[in-house]
Amino acid sequence: MRHVTFFICFFLFFNNSYSQNIGLELKNIPISIKNRKFYISNILDSRTDTSRLGWSIIDRETRGKYYTLKGGTIKTLSQYFNRNLPSDSTQIPLTLNIVSLYVKEKGKIMRSGQAFVQIQILKEKDGKFGNVFETKAFTESVSEVGKDIYTSHERRIRIVFTECLQKLNESKWQEKIPDFVSELEIKQEAMILDTISKNLADTTGLFKIAKKEEQINLQLSQIKIKSGLLPSYSLNDKKYRQLWSFKSYFNQSNDLLAQKLFTDYKGKFRLTFCALAIGIVLTGISLSGDSFDDGGPNLSLLVPGAAFALCSIPVYIKTNKLAKKTIERYNLVIENK
Repeated sequence: MRHVTFFICFFLFFNNSYSQNIGLELKNIPISIKNRKFYISNILDSRTDTSRLGWSIIDRETRGKYYTLKGGTIKTLSQYFNRNLPSDSTQIPLTLNIVSLYVKEKGKIMRSGQAFVQIQILKEKDGKFGNVFETKAFTESVSEVGKDIYTSHERRIRIVFTECLQKLNESKWQEKIPDFVSELEIKQEAMILDTISKNLADTTGLFKIAKKEEQINLQLSQIKIKSGLLPSYSLNDKKYRQLWSFKSYFNQSNDLLAQKLFTDYKGKFRLTFCALAIGIVLTGISLSGDSFDDGGPNLSLLVPGAAFALCSIPVYIKTNKLAKKTIERYNLVIENK
């Protein structure tokens, strides 16, 4: 019985893990490049996020799942180039370094898919690499009628890689004498250039549900605080806004404590606002001309009004502390992802 229970748990875990992504398979269609003097002998993946190529955002059944290359990016591309860009003894081996790579979707009635790649072409010498060429390519096309958009993503990926290799073949890469550096330095430089993947990680696309656009955000960027009377926050050094503007980030962090802190923060903020508003209204009425009696302001309104206003101060302080705790927890979760 114990073994059966273990097997069921393992199956459910495996099935849940597998269901989180959609593996794309590249078709083995030969790449035709005339007078080619090179072949791809090695693949490096220097993207900021190497775990995914993009997200499914159109089809209801797959919405929210992320795309990968089935078998892994490096392994899949290595096999693809070995089979479809064959080498001979007259050609020079080159390393293809992936700086950015994504697929993206848009549209509702006319669905279209996009693919983008940015690569560096490297020569290898004594375990080090020298950059002889770099380029990028983009393509966009409408999906075939009656087919899910993801079925044509693999074709777009093949198109952008082929375009890059065509550009390489037409360039003067053989004349370039590169500086050879370590693989680590190559990857560090590529991560600085990889702005596309960073933007993709922050905003993968738009869901269109009931004519309302909901921005889907991934949690790869931290929220920063700007101190002040009412602290404000920014994401990716963009315009500072109040914390509740980043609701989707907390909801999608999949961290119960971060979500609870954010909920508590919103509740405390509403309480602060209500207490202050009631205090101001009651105080204002008590000081108005109509409420004055012979002895001065209407104390039956002034006292509770002042009490409400004063009570809002400690609640306000707790609200700010809770906001900072929320940010600290969220950023901690992101760092450990």
